[in-house]
Amino acid sequence: MDRRRGFTLIELLVVISIIALLMAILMPTLSRVRRQAKAVACQQQLGQWGKMFMMYTMDNNGYFMRGWVSNQSSPKQQTNDYWINALRPYYKKQGGIMLCPMATKPRIDIDGNATGARNPFAAWGKVAKGDTWAQNPPLRYIEGDYGSYGINMYVYDPPVGTDNSWYTVGIPDFDKLAWRTPNVKNANRVPLFLDSAHLQTAPLAVHSPPEYSGDQSNAYGKETMQHVCQDRHDGYVNGVFLDFTVRKIGLKELWKLKWSRNFDINGVWTLAYYSNPADCADKWDKAAPWMKNMPEY
Repeated sequence: MDRRRGFTLIELLVVISIIALLMAILMPTLSRVRRQAKAVACQQQLGQWGKMFMMYTMDNNGYFMRGWVSNQSSPKQQTNDYWINALRPYYKKQGGIMLCPMATKPRIDIDGNATGARNPFAAWGKVAKGDTWAQNPPLRYIEGDYGSYGINMYVYDPPVGTDNSWYTVGIPDFDKLAWRTPNVKNANRVPLFLDSAHLQTAPLAVHSPPEYSGDQSNAYGKETMQHVCQDRHDGYVNGVFLDFTVRKIGLKELWKLKWSRNFDINGVWTLAYYSNPADCADKWDKAAPWMKNMPEY
């Protein structure tokens, strides 16, 4: 007599347990692989941005756009001053290449309503309907603009005599700090465009790190290093430099980059400032304990 034998309950439970165990082992690996793939995609997009900035300088006598200088230019000129509008002929669309794959959801929708997206995995914008700086002609950007990359404002080419390039930063002699062109010494140490919680940043060497991952409480016009100190890629952000190369940047390494012409790369947040490396680690531990185990620079 042909008797077909099926699984017993115990055998079935054993099989399910084995599958669950394998899933538990594989899921972290798969998650890490997905994050790594998104980091690579982010770098590829920043490579495209590097090409766009390069084309812009080639089309404009080797110089970058003027930047945030609303008090010294006409509305028509302002439209071409700001990087979003200045580069629009090269990318021509919202979203897409504007977004790091780890930060694709904007903090607000086009009607100005919060979406629930939070830093470091949130895009800035969207620029809401009726925004006073997005009217016709668009002075800075247009309604619906959003992204998760931002420019280093010190690369701009501001008019001579520009003291304050941003409404609350208050940077004296800003025009003397600006790089203006990619044709400078050690261009591979000057950030151009990178992962950011805001569309622009103007860091100073004394700027403090975020108190927790995603913190932006002191970022707007005060501690703007917080805009780019965003843990999107497992302790790193991605950036394109003034020589148009792309690489990942350690979060603490941000204080070792030459943001402006007078940026102190051996400031209070760097190892070079201390005779005892433990003092540097202690300063970081007190200010940003979530960054405790990240490499020092």
